[in-house]
Amino acid sequence: MTRAGRLLVAATVAGGLALTAVVAYPDALARAREHGDAAPARGQAQATPQVVKGLAVTPTAVARGRIVSLRDCPPGANTQRGVIRPIEDSEFVTVSVSIKVLPAFVPVAIAKPVLVDAAGNTFNTGQAFADVAAEPSYACDFSFRVPAGTEAARLVIDGVTFDLTNIKR
Repeated sequence: MTRAGRLLVAATVAGGLALTAVVAYPDALARAREHGDAAPARGQAQATPQVVKGLAVTPTAVARGRIVSLRDCPPGANTQRGVIRPIEDSEFVTVSVSIKVLPAFVPVAIAKPVLVDAAGNTFNTGQAFADVAAEPSYACDFSFRVPAGTEAARLVIDGVTFDLTNIKR
């Protein structure tokens, strides 16, 4: 987790015991991008942009979490959150992508992204592409509920496959 995506909380409990916890913001990846912390680490490959119906799409990061934002892409009024209860044996895998609207873009429906793990299993997201031409470029996070420990291998958006194996984790 990045510096911009966490908050250190300290409290004193009865009897003088100190409790320290790190609280993760549900939108830590977006906050990290704002602070410049989401750039690929030295020596890591950054994905090559691919064109999806007139949009240049580049995966930038893969993260895991139990509480995530489920905003549509680009981020707008949808402020839903996804929460994994502690008793569940699952987690969210969030794939961050940067998107640039190309001059050839024509407004058209774009299918929801699908995550594929190393074993070939597919996972759907509730998030969708909304008013994609609203801004010339933006970043989005797509979250997928998966069994704990699932290795994200590929992201598929409208038939275009992105390899996630070399993306920052």
